[in-house]
Amino acid sequence: MRAAKLWESKLAQYKRALDRHSPSSWERFALAVGEVERMAKGRARGDAWQALERLLLAIARPRAAPVLLAK
Repeated sequence: MRAAKLWESKLAQYKRALDRHSPSSWERFALAVGEVERMAKGRARGDAWQALERLLLAIARPRAAPVLLAK
């Protein structure tokens, strides 16, 4: 985490946030961010704001993630 230049005082918060989901979930979230970006640029169909909202809710509520990110 030091390589990412995170503040020492915030390390525990970042660690707790990362531990909420598995590494594979974070990979799915990264893919979802790419899809949101494509929607925002008009390269994919859908409402970018709604997709972003669903993604953020999935990150905030781990048990809801499979439902929120299902296609």
